[in-house]
Amino acid sequence: MLKELLESKKCIKIIAGAGNTNKEYVRRLIETYIRAGVVYFDISADLDIVKTVKGLFKKYNVDGALAVSYGISDDPHIRKVEINSELCTGCGLCKTVCEWNALTHEGVHTTMKVINDNCIGCGACFPKCGYGAMTMVAKPKQISETLPAIVAEGIDTVEFHVSGLKDVEETYKKWSEISEIYDGMLSLCIDRSKHSDLELRAKIANLTRERDPYTTMIQADGVPMSGTDESAGGTLQAIAICQIVERMGLPLYILMSGGTNEWTSKYAKEFGLHYHGVSFGSCARKLIKKYIEDPNFDTDETIQQEAVNKAKAFIDEVKRHMA
Repeated sequence: MLKELLESKKCIKIIAGAGNTNKEYVRRLIETYIRAGVVYFDISADLDIVKTVKGLFKKYNVDGALAVSYGISDDPHIRKVEINSELCTGCGLCKTVCEWNALTHEGVHTTMKVINDNCIGCGACFPKCGYGAMTMVAKPKQISETLPAIVAEGIDTVEFHVSGLKDVEETYKKWSEISEIYDGMLSLCIDRSKHSDLELRAKIANLTRERDPYTTMIQADGVPMSGTDESAGGTLQAIAICQIVERMGLPLYILMSGGTNEWTSKYAKEFGLHYHGVSFGSCARKLIKKYIEDPNFDTDETIQQEAVNKAKAFIDEVKRHMA
């Protein structure tokens, strides 16, 4: 099913977040987009969440596809914020910019706390702290300890986030480890924040060299986790990386990500890009955030339907400009 979806060049993937382990939030998010017509989802490499989403596929009789994500130690997708309680003044400035309700405190000027299940590692809070109390810390999942059980449960893609540069040996070791455990579609998520264009092309070429044709996809990640910028300019880096990968002419699938929004497929069409789909993370989550965070969501069909209508209108508009 996944290959057919990619070959249609109208593949839409909704990203719940590699670090998002809030099971109720993920369930509400994915249930809404299933009802809006989406069948492909990217979730944390968490067995319970995999089972939850597969249960939703069964509930709605959907032939759905799942990707789970891993990453190298300095990739932004697998990090979390930590707070030094001795330095934190509880001013709350960090909380004002957190889109995902990952920061809380019990009262004014009490030390801030991190809700780890909600934190996706976007780093928006970090520059707001004027006291040096915040640190972004990598929280990589152990592949050999978690992936076999997930594969046994049934998935369609393993995505590997390789935007970091810290340890080249780690990248190839983990890529090999994933390949030994899972023999299906693999995805490389990569951006230019730490790579020159030459380095980006070299990493893609080296990691895919021994892969069979069209058993790999590249998630061309413009600016990771920047989809809350809904402007036309917010998607330009995703377009640019897609063009770089496309011009390599390799036998692989290309999905755009990182700043993708309602402008992405419009620009891609104008620029004549050849790609297979678009992944939406921050943009898709923000779009229905107020609905799925409503405490009455699970019991109020009106709220649910409003969320579905909002999601469906967005997805339909994106597809209208795709091949």
